[in-house]
Amino acid sequence: SGGFTYFAEHLQSSLGFDYIHANRLEIVNGKMTGRVLGDVVTAARKAEYMQGKLDFEQSLRERVGKLKGLPESTLQDVAQRLPLSPGLERLMWNLKRMGYKTAILSGGFTYFAEHLQSSLGFDYIHANRLEIVNGKMTGRVLGDVVTAARKAEYMQGKLDFEQSLRERVGKLKGLPESTLQDVAQRLPLSPGLERLMWNLKRMGYKTAILSGGFTYF
Repeated sequence: SGGFTYFAEHLQSSLGFDYIHANRLEIVNGKMTGRVLGDVVTAARKAEYMQGKLDFEQSLRERVGKLKGLPESTLQDVAQRLPLSPGLERLMWNLKRMGYKTAILSGGFTYFAEHLQSSLGFDYIHANRLEIVNGKMTGRVLGDVVTAARKAEYMQGKLDFEQSLRERVGKLKGLPESTLQDVAQRLPLSPGLERLMWNLKRMGYKTAILSGGFTYF
């Protein structure tokens, strides 16, 4: 679009468009500055994008670069307002009940994927991680960009679980332990789990956690 990302992102959020490519308005302290950030999306630019001359990775890095300096609270606000497709929570519950594993494979960002993982119980996520330093976005993506080809590799098993886990853990380098403590304190428990554990113990059963997650939690 030769329009603005502000509206394109709203449509992406509500309707699920995979990609957007539009002009970004500069907004400072809640007010428009009257400037467009980055290159203007002209007809020629759109043609290049459609012909694949501007690939997804290049486009993503350009757009993320425009987020430099924005506070992390912006991401938190967006995460809290993510719209869910009708019936998604019930679908996830039924899939879990039947023993299925679920994953988010996204060209979006782990910040939002992790929010959905926490609230809906996805087993795995594979998305792009934004670099955040001192509570502000740096305008960079950490690690490899999750392109369509990368998602296909993941689905075909070329990126196995161990490799994926090591990649994701590598991106946590430098984070303080207090981050883990905070997450551990906010871990959601399935309804009735405490009562179930009490009854199992009372009847003499042994219980175990077998997880591809982390011992800290």
